[in-house]
Amino acid sequence: MFKNPFSFNGRIRRTEYGISYVLHIFFIYLFAFLMESLNLGGYQVLIILAASYWFVFSQGAKRCHDLGNNGFYQLIPFYVFALIFSEGQRRNNKYGQDPKLMELRSAEQSLAPAPPKQPLKLTLPEGKSMEAIGSELLSGIMGTALAVAVLSFCIGTEDWVYFTIESILIMAGYFTVLLLSFNRNPLPHLPLYFIVHRAIFSVGWYVVVWTYEIVSNNITDFNFAAIGGDITYIIATFILTYIPYFFYKTQKHPNLLPLEA
Repeated sequence: MFKNPFSFNGRIRRTEYGISYVLHIFFIYLFAFLMESLNLGGYQVLIILAASYWFVFSQGAKRCHDLGNNGFYQLIPFYVFALIFSEGQRRNNKYGQDPKLMELRSAEQSLAPAPPKQPLKLTLPEGKSMEAIGSELLSGIMGTALAVAVLSFCIGTEDWVYFTIESILIMAGYFTVLLLSFNRNPLPHLPLYFIVHRAIFSVGWYVVVWTYEIVSNNITDFNFAAIGGDITYIIATFILTYIPYFFYKTQKHPNLLPLEA
């Protein structure tokens, strides 16, 4: 359950979809309460809300697949009741394997003696050092900062167009980091590493923005009331980095054929 919650591929059971729908509704009301209590606003709020809707729509698409239908069926009024109460197709269909059978296989495998658990460890990609990773992240952050600075100089910072282009530039900046790091090669399977990697990029980007605000506006005092907005900004940037990460991870790489002598 919840193995690929942001992916539109595959199938899920009605139980997982029902829990996803309840979590989405709960998050929307909770976030609305936090927005009013902490006086949050700005495009970062829209990004977090968009992530919640992406989650529920991707889960809805997989539930439609379980019924043998296209994911766009979830846009039909009241079709959500069919997604929650209808039983999925048995066996495999064109959208993937039967999630019930997959869960049964997983349960059977879990009965076998499990190997001893290894301690959770942050593993670096092969051939990478901390210095190289830091240099790549810093290059991406500073390149993104330069692009956003040029953008703010050209169109200002108060228009929604600015916020939209800034979001695109942040995603492009992190995608550039991935290109610098892996030279168009497939990403290694290191989920914990990329969570930390994206978090460092997000915090580093916030530090650059915060430093620019202090210097340009000559800020000398610390406003504790703005902490909620700052945290929201970091979370929004972290969510944005998932999009280029997901795109880079799932893109198809051509099979390279060895050259004949």
